[in-house]
Amino acid sequence: MKKRTFMIWMLAGRLMAGCLAWAAVTAAQTATSAVTRVAQPSPGEAGDKAFDELRTKILQGGSTAGEQDMLLLLRMGERLGMPVEASITLRNYLMTHVRRSSELVRLAAENAVLCGDLKMAVGR
Repeated sequence: MKKRTFMIWMLAGRLMAGCLAWAAVTAAQTATSAVTRVAQPSPGEAGDKAFDELRTKILQGGSTAGEQDMLLLLRMGERLGMPVEASITLRNYLMTHVRRSSELVRLAAENAVLCGDLKMAVGR
């Protein structure tokens, strides 16, 4: 009886490890494909400045900032390697905007994966 229980636990452990490995590979593929399809300003001072201006506009604009601005900020954050800054702005944006498009939710989840915030990625 003890041997059978041990074998069940071993099988469960291997199954869980396989699921975690699959999830990690899927997340990496999603993040890679998201970064390669973005056509925004290249990294550098011009891209950073545009990103900061848009981020400031969204943070100060409150309810006047549009969803297109937030989508653009998320794409720029991926392209420029600033997903954490985009995530902070996104949280403030989502507090004031109840209606969200499926594209915004998808980009928000991809951004959360890039930030390493897997709990938030699953929630979105």
